[in-house]
Amino acid sequence: MDVVKKMYEPEIRQDVINDSVIKKFYELVEKQNLKPVGRPNLIPERIEIEKDVIFKATFEVYPEISLGNLNRLSYTKTVSSVTEEDVNKTIENIRKRMCSWESKEGNASSGDQIKIDFIGKIENEEFEGGSAKDFVVEIGSKSMIQGFEEGLIGLKKSDKKDLELTFPEDYGKKDLASKEVVFSVEAKEVLKPKLPALNEEFF
Repeated sequence: MDVVKKMYEPEIRQDVINDSVIKKFYELVEKQNLKPVGRPNLIPERIEIEKDVIFKATFEVYPEISLGNLNRLSYTKTVSSVTEEDVNKTIENIRKRMCSWESKEGNASSGDQIKIDFIGKIENEEFEGGSAKDFVVEIGSKSMIQGFEEGLIGLKKSDKKDLELTFPEDYGKKDLASKEVVFSVEAKEVLKPKLPALNEEFF
């Protein structure tokens, strides 16, 4: 029995102390109306046989929140009205995004697409990235440098035109910024947008 006691008494005693300390801790915090956050850090300061156990507990508590006088709160209600014009504009924008393109006889205008071949030259020398074939431009999309799309207005299939332009100062390729350029353009095809019908399938 002495051997068993010697082997297991410290472990059993420690378990009993731990259980007692934790139980006592929660009794005390409940008595003082405290609300601990998470598990406490319990540090024993005296553990002696046949004497009271003394321990120190470190823990966090939920903060006390005072809402104050709610009658002083105010808010501004924003009222938005949707007009018939707003609805029509939205529908037209959706139709434009869903449009298909078909060949157009006659001259290109703003809102059309035009398929072109072009060769760009600076001081009569072609430069990298300055030429393309079967390149499609939507006139008015502002996807090209200023003056390029505007210069395509009025062209029809097989028309040729030279566009004398200047790259902007803040152009992405620094070696081209602010330089004068001539684009020799040939129109291959003019396309016009075909908007989807306003039917049940659209809505």
